[in-house]
Amino acid sequence: MNWIGKLTLVMAMAIVLTSCKKKTQPSPREEQLEIEITQPLKANEILEQEGVRFLLNYDQTTAQIALKLYKGNTIGVNPVSIIETQPYVNYAVQADQLDENSEYVLALEFKSISKNGSADISLIGFTEINGSKIFDVKGIAYTTAQTPPSKAYIKITKGIRKFSFYVL
Repeated sequence: MNWIGKLTLVMAMAIVLTSCKKKTQPSPREEQLEIEITQPLKANEILEQEGVRFLLNYDQTTAQIALKLYKGNTIGVNPVSIIETQPYVNYAVQADQLDENSEYVLALEFKSISKNGSADISLIGFTEINGSKIFDVKGIAYTTAQTPPSKAYIKITKGIRKFSFYVL
């Protein structure tokens, strides 16, 4: 076989060997996403890709309460911008504003309290991928003598698609 034939044969074999697809291992992020999507959700978890709504339910003649969201575990440090749809009642945060695999605290900020009362918070996914699930915290008492003006009530852990909620 002449040198042109040998070169052609070597090049053909190189093309065949380099064109074979090797199965790649999924990245850690892909593995985590697969686990989040396939494992059963607990009562305090939702799968969500768009965002979360926060609804406050209380007698507004007794108080004015705002919601604040902070990255980490400390109130007043690292605030996260949330959408205020209806002051003192309806708030939201888009999922892309929250870092993956991070923790947040949702705090009630008491602007004014004229009478003792209680409030409920509902957390609802925008699209909630696996059915409609609402996480509620009911009966948060407040009094006219209340201090400090803000208190953390819910810890939120965001994975890639999974949100977990914990009452503090």
